[in-house]
Amino acid sequence: MRILKKPSDLPRDHPAQWIAAEILTRIGPGEGYLVLIEPEDFDRDLRLPELRYRLDRVPWEGGSRYPGYFHAIHLTNNEFGISFLVPDSVKGPLRQSLEACLE
Repeated sequence: MRILKKPSDLPRDHPAQWIAAEILTRIGPGEGYLVLIEPEDFDRDLRLPELRYRLDRVPWEGGSRYPGYFHAIHLTNNEFGISFLVPDSVKGPLRQSLEACLE
């Protein structure tokens, strides 16, 4: 799991770099951040101060798809949100949860 607050937080050669840069341009300072989930994080509890759930239990507010990734959003309150990029290789309840937020 990587917490990203600016595009340079992710190496330029990372496959999600362009997606992260696009999402981060829409997040204003103090309004939230982006979390890049990696395959080893699929079955772990999140270690975020604002959100202590397993990923498959996060109440998503909405989502979209990018090539190779799900983008899902959780709003912690009216002014702060956490965006997540999750590889589309995910399976099981987490995939079902992410697909449901696309509907």
